[in-house]
Amino acid sequence: MTSKASHTLSPIWQKAVVVGTFWGSLEIILGSVLHNLMLPLIAGTLLSFAGVMIMTAISIKEPQRGLYWRAALVCAMLKSVSPSAVIITPMIGIMLEGVFMELGVLLLGANLWGLMLGGGLAVLTVPVFKITRLFMMYGSSIYDLYLSVFKISADNVSPTPNYWPVIGVGGLYLLFGFLAVTLGYSIGRKIKRTEWSIGDMDSVKFVPKPDKSILPVVYFTIHLAFLVLFLTFTSKLPTYASLIIASVYIGFTMLFYPRARFPFKKLGLTIPIILFSFVVPIISVGSLSDLTWVESGARIMMRAFLVVASFAAIGTELGKPSIKGFFAGGIFQPAYMATSLAFNSLPEYMGRIKGFELRGGNPVSQIRNLVNDTLTPVNHSKTEYPFILIVGERGEGKTTFVQNFVSALNEKKIDFTGFYALGQGEKTLRTGYELVLLPEKRIMQLSTRIAECGTPQKSFDFNADAIREGEKKMLQAKGGEVIVIDEIGRMELEGEVWANAFSTVVERGKNPVIVTVRRVNVENVVQKWNIKNPIVVDINDGKVESVINILNV
Repeated sequence: MTSKASHTLSPIWQKAVVVGTFWGSLEIILGSVLHNLMLPLIAGTLLSFAGVMIMTAISIKEPQRGLYWRAALVCAMLKSVSPSAVIITPMIGIMLEGVFMELGVLLLGANLWGLMLGGGLAVLTVPVFKITRLFMMYGSSIYDLYLSVFKISADNVSPTPNYWPVIGVGGLYLLFGFLAVTLGYSIGRKIKRTEWSIGDMDSVKFVPKPDKSILPVVYFTIHLAFLVLFLTFTSKLPTYASLIIASVYIGFTMLFYPRARFPFKKLGLTIPIILFSFVVPIISVGSLSDLTWVESGARIMMRAFLVVASFAAIGTELGKPSIKGFFAGGIFQPAYMATSLAFNSLPEYMGRIKGFELRGGNPVSQIRNLVNDTLTPVNHSKTEYPFILIVGERGEGKTTFVQNFVSALNEKKIDFTGFYALGQGEKTLRTGYELVLLPEKRIMQLSTRIAECGTPQKSFDFNADAIREGEKKMLQAKGGEVIVIDEIGRMELEGEVWANAFSTVVERGKNPVIVTVRRVNVENVVQKWNIKNPIVVDINDGKVESVINILNV
């Protein structure tokens, strides 16, 4: 039930957790701000700049080979909880930054010069990765477009393309990376942090049991293999065959992967892809009357949409527990435990960064203060009572576990309150839910499925009286009394049903709490309510008696 992270994580992994968690917090917060500002062209550059600066600032007193790729791995895994449609590309970008920082240290040593080289190369990966991604989407059309633009701008004076603009842009990115290291060095030399513990590691219990299902691994492999094969051989296929294959695959992913539908609903993404796909062949052909541009444009467009759909599907499978569970044992165990530790500390770090405001004066000094304040060791032992998350999927038996847990509390004469919900109708399509109020087991109708089909956002009509009674159970609990909550999910994350009362329970911290949560919502629940030191119990692994022992009441 508990992690032994403090006994098995090496010092370098502990350092990586510190650097990666701070970096990941900044990625999530700053990334959201830049996304809302709709700055896609510079967002990656700014995030890379911030990442290099943070890696340098935190590690400058003890730069060490092997630290930066580990920190990047932790940061990338934290980035995996992003609700974005495509998460695989930013995760790859983060890993590349860490690898190139590592390369600089490897070539020039674990010193300022090594960090300067690594930082420059890390920021340089931003345009290189963007070009690579564009090449994957549009193929050699990217190069054709450059040649066409060059010929137009040069007025056909020279038959050979000029690559100096490309070299100049690359040089600017290198200098930008050098600047990030310089600022990070200035900040890092004056920060107070001398130790690397991320709080009380002995108290960290966030190591959920990995899902043993092999299917997500198989699906991940299939999608990745298909993408590679399609990009390799599509140019050798007839246009009609390429279009049919791409259409079938895109339809499949949109049918089975809701995340894959999102990019196609955004006109800001689909329209540029369509326009670019047809503009390139028009420029190459040089005439609208030559209809060969239609065939070429259709081929390019379908290739681009297939890459977008494939990335969404791969990202979905990558975020599933069985993929993450691959790192739970063997040589990957330190990475798994470090990531678990980082997830445990992420809400605290994000809360501290969100409270930062850049005011007038020396910005470098203010950022240094932010680093000092944020890196104050996270104290996971402040919570007087345990906060237990019973994790499972719909139909796996979370409510049954709660019922058995309540029976055990009765037998041991432990005081408790709260509620659980019993489904009505078939498991595949519930007609409603009954609320069982504890400890008296008084039953009230909680919700009824809307007669007409309803929408994904509101499939049930809730009984306001039942909600009020459930809230009373949570809010009127005596100090030390165990609070049972079944469950906190999507509606609460959107501020509905039990959201307000649950917030009060978390803020008070005067009761042991056991709450059921679906696997997909675990990180979001922990982050939204800034739950300190949650104990995650997988429904397939946890025993009622073990949970009773954890309560320590």
